[in-house]
Amino acid sequence: MFSIGKKELGKLLLGLVTGITALAPGTSRSVEVIDQLHLPIDECLVNYPDSDAGFGDLTLPESFQRNGSEPHRIVLQFLILRRADGTGGITDFDLLPAMMRDLNHGYRNSPFVFVAMPDFIYVDDDDWYTQNTVEEALEMMTALETPGVVNIFFSDQLLFDAFQARAYTSAFSPRGHIYGDVVGLPYATPFPPHEMGHLFWLYHPYESRFGTECADGSNCASAGDFVCDTPASPIVFGGTNGNTTATGIYFGTALGPCPGDPPFAPRTDVYMEAGWSIGHAGYMYRDAFTDGQNLRMLQTLFVHSVDLVGPLRPEVLVDCDGDGIDDIGAILAGDEIDLNSDMVLDECQVYANDGDLLVSGMHAGQTNRPRYFDGTTGDYRGDLWSGAGWIHQFRLGPDGLIYMPSLTVIQRMSLTTGRLVDNFIDGVLEGAGTFVDLLWDDAGDLLILDNVSRNIRRYDGTDGTYLGVFTDLAPTGMSSPKYMEYGPDGNIYIVGNGALGNTIQMVDRTAGTTLGSFITPGAGLLGAGQGLVFHSDGYLYVSNRTNNSVIRYDALTGDFVDIFVSPGLGGLSNPHSLEFGPDGNLYVASRNSNSVKRYNSVTRAYMGDFVSPGAGGPSGFGGVTQPAGILFLGEDVATIEGEPGLLPNLASRPSYPNPFTSSTTIRFELREATAVDIRIYDVNGALVRKLAERQFFSSGRQSLLWDGSTTNGKQAGPGVYFYDMDTRESHTEGRLVITR
Repeated sequence: MFSIGKKELGKLLLGLVTGITALAPGTSRSVEVIDQLHLPIDECLVNYPDSDAGFGDLTLPESFQRNGSEPHRIVLQFLILRRADGTGGITDFDLLPAMMRDLNHGYRNSPFVFVAMPDFIYVDDDDWYTQNTVEEALEMMTALETPGVVNIFFSDQLLFDAFQARAYTSAFSPRGHIYGDVVGLPYATPFPPHEMGHLFWLYHPYESRFGTECADGSNCASAGDFVCDTPASPIVFGGTNGNTTATGIYFGTALGPCPGDPPFAPRTDVYMEAGWSIGHAGYMYRDAFTDGQNLRMLQTLFVHSVDLVGPLRPEVLVDCDGDGIDDIGAILAGDEIDLNSDMVLDECQVYANDGDLLVSGMHAGQTNRPRYFDGTTGDYRGDLWSGAGWIHQFRLGPDGLIYMPSLTVIQRMSLTTGRLVDNFIDGVLEGAGTFVDLLWDDAGDLLILDNVSRNIRRYDGTDGTYLGVFTDLAPTGMSSPKYMEYGPDGNIYIVGNGALGNTIQMVDRTAGTTLGSFITPGAGLLGAGQGLVFHSDGYLYVSNRTNNSVIRYDALTGDFVDIFVSPGLGGLSNPHSLEFGPDGNLYVASRNSNSVKRYNSVTRAYMGDFVSPGAGGPSGFGGVTQPAGILFLGEDVATIEGEPGLLPNLASRPSYPNPFTSSTTIRFELREATAVDIRIYDVNGALVRKLAERQFFSSGRQSLLWDGSTTNGKQAGPGVYFYDMDTRESHTEGRLVITR
């Protein structure tokens, strides 16, 4: 790392950055900035060229896929803006590699790969620390412009005319970016690809500074964004406040700007569109560059920025595993695995394991990525890059994906890649309010609890089609339903609060009809109920926001038993989701204290914060902020099995470790003593090992070690395996991964 100010520029020019031998002379120039009316929408500023001439011809490649041929490597130099005394500037440096992953993932279907110089540079200068005008930004970028690389500056004081800009891109002389307060953050995953597109002279599809594009496309090559496979756009918005749903469905009806124009029909999936509706998931449908945009970026590279791929470009070895082999070459050759398409070896990334604790964030004014922690130690392990904020709860689906309700959207996340799969359901067109929880019914369809509309909505579990309202909760008086669970009788139990008293409502799992209150309203001083969990000990545990406690009820009768966690114990404040962990203890999301607290399931003693405030990074950025949902990965899908009227006798718990190299412990829990069968199968369904056959276990938490051996005593090879666990009346199953 290096630190420079204006007086130290000469040192930088003499070779501060390895492989760069000269610095382009900087000259001042006037700049025409894009229409200020656009600023509140995409919150980025762009220094465009004065004309769009001088491209020449470039043959369209057969394919823009990276694996088609060696892509063009673009080298980035990171510069951190600080005050002259070294204070200020961004401090969460995990966001920088996160930005690189977002950038390369975004260009996965393009001929570009981006690599970063191994050292970043501190720019310590009071004048440059606060960017008040575009001219000041250009002065700094001109002084530090370096051929062969793209300079990317990071500022926590990016202010243009008192407007808090999120990025400034200068597409030419000087060339580079200044990022504000969003780079690397979960809701900003489209941001780096979007801004890099500007650097390669891509415009927003709604641009008009070079002429207004007609909706019929008749002038697409000479107006708008000059790209004909990105139709004219009226500016699309995400979330509930515009003309496009979070799944990218444009429902606007405005006609195009030219005489006789048809209605607009924009491509809402391209990175260069708008849709920065912070707090909504609408911007997450932007994940593509078109062939026309790829061609234009190649033209810009070879006509106006050829130094980025010429002899002035420094050679940067990307070698995260330390084997001396360039990772990018190995990935492109198919010799290494990169499921994320982010040009980082999978073995160098941390993914969620069975047994990890997944924690949501629900701060209304701050978007939070879900993060996962070691289920045994509580150590921070990584993030799921969802782009969603205000996540109340999440569930593990029958397809192995994580389902997350975020306002009117249900997102699906992959635990394999840690990234968004899709915005599976968008309730905007059906008038949804706020999704807070979900379950699966017997047919595999989704039942989604709507906190604002006060109902349970039903959606097809295969394609997300809306099937109608399953249950109307408004007549029950429950004005704010929060969480729901299947009970021991197979019906649905919903906790919340309302005008008729604070209670738990029952809903018939098949018909969707309300069955009345399960507990006496207010029993046990239940006020604003925020979470509930049925446990195999025969009790129902309910978190109570009114006095910051956890109440216990009889799981079959609803009778009040006792206050299990006394008010405010251990700093419990605004408790939400409840889970019993692999160790048998109770875990509670304490929203107002930004933590997850653990309580002994026998003595009720506070055992400390399992997840401490700010764990995973600064609060509001990388760290825990107002957690509401918690989930131990590896638990059963949120459905109910077994005979109505009884708690299931057999419940699987997360195996540990998993994945494993030599052995793993399969863990489970029995309500009553019984004989258990445990069989292990490979992915083809072939029996690998009978681990237990009619083996008797007493009630409570049990475990059995599998040393990875097969029936014939040989060691099973690396791969995915499944176990079936059966008693006379119950069945459960799980997945194991060997990584020898």
